[in-house]
Amino acid sequence: MIVRSAPLHGAAAFGVCSLILTVLACSGENSMQTVTMSISSPTSTPPHQLTPVPTTRVMPTSVPTTFSETVAPSPTSMPTPTRTPVPTYSPTATATPITTPDPTPTPIPTQSPTAEPSPTREPVAPTTAPTSTPEPTESHETSYFVVNDDCNDLAVPNRLPTITITVRYTDIQLHVEAELADDPVERGQGLMCRSVVPDNTGMLFEFGSESTHGFWMYNTYVPLDIIYLNSERLAVHALTMSPCPRPTGADDAEWHTKCVNESGQYGTKIPALYALELPSGWLDRVGIPLGKFDEVEFSW
Repeated sequence: MIVRSAPLHGAAAFGVCSLILTVLACSGENSMQTVTMSISSPTSTPPHQLTPVPTTRVMPTSVPTTFSETVAPSPTSMPTPTRTPVPTYSPTATATPITTPDPTPTPIPTQSPTAEPSPTREPVAPTTAPTSTPEPTESHETSYFVVNDDCNDLAVPNRLPTITITVRYTDIQLHVEAELADDPVERGQGLMCRSVVPDNTGMLFEFGSESTHGFWMYNTYVPLDIIYLNSERLAVHALTMSPCPRPTGADDAEWHTKCVNESGQYGTKIPALYALELPSGWLDRVGIPLGKFDEVEFSW
């Protein structure tokens, strides 16, 4: 049975605690026993005698009224212990830390650089020599004209509209972007005051009727080749004309006289309906001799 007592002090409290621990230690393994204890007084009287504190509780008859510090259970009077199953506890296992496995990195597919296909080369047409020169733009008009007092009052200050003339000789074919002078004012000025006449360009004079005609190079600053064509556009005469700018210190009369005298050889004795002026020497440079004019075809 369980011993209950009133509050104890000092050694008595320690003795009771030792008694309870001793009883528990003597109990069977993994069981609790109800112990009937008999307390006997030793033969020797301890230095001090403890008298139980009176209590109103009814003490069991088997418990002596005198307590000693040493309590030993009586084996003969101990009833058969009733085993109360006590849950078996396994020794506390040291908790093994649960390690979360590092997540297996998902392999990132290595993307091989996609080789860019080599650009397909388009077939390149054989490069041929340009057969025509585009018409200069308006912004470059002034670069074609001489700037001086004799060229300030031109009747036609800009270049004229052009037509494309095809020139053929043996296996040579080229194109000329020719300005068209088809009225008296445009024909009277012609290529005067031009600072340059580029290759593949020129001027086509169209007369009202087929007849003999003459040209002069008054107030003209670049040499020109001229080819006369009849109504069937066949060349009937060709020659080279030299520039005739104002001579240094010459007045208008002296200047006119000089240009008229030089022009005596620039006309044609064979009737013509057209005259084509080109940069001097250009036909020869491209393989068409000016002296072979009668073998050259012109069309537009």
